[in-house]
Amino acid sequence: ITSNELIDKLETDENAFLLDVRSEEEYEESHIPDSKLLNIRNPQLFMDGLKDLDKSKNYYVYCHSGVRSVQACQVMKSFGFENLNKEYLDCPNAILLPHLGSATNETREAMGFRVIKNLNEFFSGKVPEDKVS
Repeated sequence: ITSNELIDKLETDENAFLLDVRSEEEYEESHIPDSKLLNIRNPQLFMDGLKDLDKSKNYYVYCHSGVRSVQACQVMKSFGFENLNKEYLDCPNAILLPHLGSATNETREAMGFRVIKNLNEFFSGKVPEDKVS
């Protein structure tokens, strides 16, 4: 979805809800007016925040690059939210890859092996464990 398409949707969709899943620092730096912040990188806060959201709204979820938006939409879908960015949920070949620039050395190593496993499964024609569905 392009910026212009989002503007059109927000202007015409009376049931629209704009959800920013970036960090507090990113949000303070800049954000789309009338958006609500729910940081996906703070799992407990994110899960608690979902409880307060109206599942009947049409959610337009955004972040910096799209990765956190996909993750947020997947989590929200598993909690019964149905009106989400369809382009994030209808990606037949999308695989979630963990961010390798954080956590401990052991966690980064484990995530790296998970990435390799997912990619190997994908390129061998199997369904990766972390496939977006």
